Amino acid sequence: MILSVAVSTSCTMVDFDKTRDQWRRAYSPISTRELQVWSQDWKYGVSTIPYVRLTKLADGGLLNMMEMRSILNIDGLNLSMVKADVERVWTNEVAKGLRAVHCFRETTSGVVFYFAALTSTNNYITGVLYVSRKD
Repeated sequence: MILSVAVSTSCTMVDFDKTRDQWRRAYSPISTRELQVWSQDWKYGVSTIPYVRLTKLADGGLLNMMEMRSILNIDGLNLSMVKADVERVWTNEVAKGLRAVHCFRETTSGVVFYFAALTSTNNYITGVLYVSRKD
């Protein structure tokens, strides 16, 4: 017997937007208390990436319930490495075992990570993590 394990699906920005919007229409958002737990999970997860420093974590708006900002502590890092570590934190720690989607967008100042997940009670969470190069 093979058991399926829920993992986060990496997708394009277009597919991410479609999935996030479908979940927002079909399900209710997580509670404020649950949002605080997610915030703590993200704080811990980002702290495991030695070259990333979380500078701001705030409740977001309707589209992104969590908004986080961080900076790279080391100049000249390969963004592929940064993306791999952020994705590892998301899939292996924060959203482990949940139905989830995520995508990246590279910018001139760094990388942006968008995420959405459905909890075991079928509530959704959405958010964004900005990872900026050192000024």
